[in-house]
Amino acid sequence: APDILVNVFNATPIVGLATTVGDQLAAAGVLVGVKSNASVTDAKKTIVFYSTKATEGAARGVCVALDNSCQIKFTSAYASSQAPLTLVLGADYKIPTAEPVPVEPAPVDGEEG
Repeated sequence: APDILVNVFNATPIVGLATTVGDQLAAAGVLVGVKSNASVTDAKKTIVFYSTKATEGAARGVCVALDNSCQIKFTSAYASSQAPLTLVLGADYKIPTAEPVPVEPAPVDGEEG
Protein backbone atom coordinates (compact mmCIF):
# COMPACT_ATOMS: atom_id res chain seq x y z
CA ALA A 1 0.00 0.00 0.00
CA PRO A 2 1.22 3.53 -0.67
CA ASP A 3 3.06 5.21 2.21
CA ILE A 4 1.20 8.47 1.62
CA LEU A 5 -1.48 10.18 3.68
CA VAL A 6 -5.03 9.97 2.35
CA ASN A 7 -8.03 11.96 3.54
CA VAL A 8 -11.32 10.11 3.17
CA PHE A 9 -14.53 12.03 2.50
CA ASN A 10 -18.00 10.56 2.26
CA ALA A 11 -19.96 12.22 -0.55
CA THR A 12 -22.87 9.77 -0.28
CA PRO A 13 -25.95 9.75 1.97
CA ILE A 14 -24.64 6.60 3.72
CA VAL A 15 -23.93 7.43 7.35
CA GLY A 16 -20.46 6.52 8.59
CA LEU A 17 -19.06 5.45 5.23
CA ALA A 18 -15.88 7.52 5.51
CA THR A 19 -15.06 5.87 8.83
CA THR A 20 -15.83 2.38 7.52
CA VAL A 21 -13.73 2.84 4.40
CA GLY A 22 -10.98 4.70 6.22
CA ASP A 23 -10.66 1.84 8.70
CA GLN A 24 -10.66 -0.66 5.82
CA LEU A 25 -7.85 1.23 4.08
CA ALA A 26 -5.90 1.55 7.34
CA ALA A 27 -6.21 -2.21 7.81
CA ALA A 28 -4.75 -2.60 4.30
CA GLY A 29 -1.76 -0.49 5.34
CA VAL A 30 -2.80 2.88 3.91
CA LEU A 31 -2.04 5.97 5.99
CA VAL A 32 -5.45 7.53 6.60
CA GLY A 33 -5.80 11.13 7.77
CA VAL A 34 -9.18 12.81 8.06
CA LYS A 35 -12.32 10.65 7.88
CA SER A 36 -15.23 13.01 7.37
CA ASN A 37 -18.35 13.86 5.43
CA ALA A 38 -17.95 15.87 2.25
CA SER A 39 -19.95 19.05 1.70
CA VAL A 40 -22.10 17.16 -0.82
CA THR A 41 -23.89 13.82 -0.63
CA ASP A 42 -24.56 13.28 -4.32
CA ALA A 43 -21.18 12.42 -5.82
CA LYS A 44 -21.65 9.91 -8.63
CA LYS A 45 -18.15 8.43 -8.68
CA THR A 46 -15.62 7.28 -6.14
CA ILE A 47 -12.41 9.13 -6.97
CA VAL A 48 -8.93 9.42 -5.50
CA PHE A 49 -7.79 12.97 -6.22
CA TYR A 50 -4.07 13.65 -6.38
CA SER A 51 -2.46 17.08 -6.60
CA THR A 52 1.01 16.29 -7.97
CA LYS A 53 2.16 13.95 -10.71
CA ALA A 54 4.49 12.35 -8.16
CA THR A 55 1.52 10.98 -6.20
CA GLU A 56 -0.31 9.48 -9.18
CA GLY A 57 1.08 6.01 -8.48
CA ALA A 58 0.02 6.26 -4.84
CA ALA A 59 -3.47 7.30 -5.93
CA ARG A 60 -3.64 4.14 -8.04
CA GLY A 61 -2.44 2.18 -5.03
CA VAL A 62 -5.30 3.53 -2.93
CA CYS A 63 -7.76 2.48 -5.63
CA VAL A 64 -6.25 -1.01 -5.56
CA ALA A 65 -6.46 -1.14 -1.75
CA LEU A 66 -10.07 0.04 -1.94
CA ASP A 67 -10.91 -2.97 -4.10
CA ASN A 68 -14.04 -1.26 -5.36
CA SER A 69 -15.33 1.13 -8.02
CA CYS A 70 -12.58 3.71 -8.13
CA GLN A 71 -10.85 6.10 -10.47
CA ILE A 72 -8.07 8.63 -10.04
CA LYS A 73 -8.13 12.25 -11.07
CA PHE A 74 -5.56 15.04 -11.10
CA THR A 75 -6.80 18.20 -9.42
CA SER A 76 -5.48 21.20 -7.54
CA ALA A 77 -8.75 21.49 -5.59
CA TYR A 78 -7.38 19.68 -2.57
CA ALA A 79 -3.76 20.84 -2.89
CA SER A 80 -4.08 22.96 0.26
CA SER A 81 -5.32 20.07 2.39
CA GLN A 82 -2.94 18.33 4.77
CA ALA A 83 -2.89 15.11 2.75
CA PRO A 84 -1.44 14.56 -0.74
CA LEU A 85 -4.36 12.29 -1.65
CA THR A 86 -8.08 12.76 -1.17
CA LEU A 87 -10.53 9.91 -1.53
CA VAL A 88 -14.09 11.01 -2.20
CA LEU A 89 -16.64 8.22 -1.89
CA GLY A 90 -19.47 8.39 -4.40
CA ALA A 91 -22.64 6.55 -5.36
CA ASP A 92 -20.76 3.86 -7.31
CA TYR A 93 -19.03 2.63 -4.14
CA LYS A 94 -20.37 -0.83 -3.41
CA ILE A 95 -20.70 -1.68 0.26
CA PRO A 96 -18.92 -5.01 0.66
CA THR A 97 -21.30 -7.58 2.06
CA ALA A 98 -19.83 -9.53 4.93
CA GLU A 99 -19.63 -13.26 4.45
CA PRO A 100 -22.37 -14.90 6.47
CA VAL A 101 -20.79 -16.62 9.44
CA PRO A 102 -22.45 -19.86 10.48
CA VAL A 103 -23.44 -19.67 14.12
CA GLU A 104 -21.88 -22.54 16.03
CA PRO A 105 -23.88 -23.79 18.97
CA ALA A 106 -22.03 -23.22 22.23
CA PRO A 107 -20.20 -26.36 23.34
CA VAL A 108 -21.92 -28.05 26.22
CA ASP A 109 -19.77 -29.78 28.74
CA GLY A 110 -20.48 -30.92 32.27
CA GLU A 111 -17.59 -29.21 33.97
CA GLU A 112 -18.59 -25.60 34.69
CA GLY A 113 -15.97 -23.24 36.02
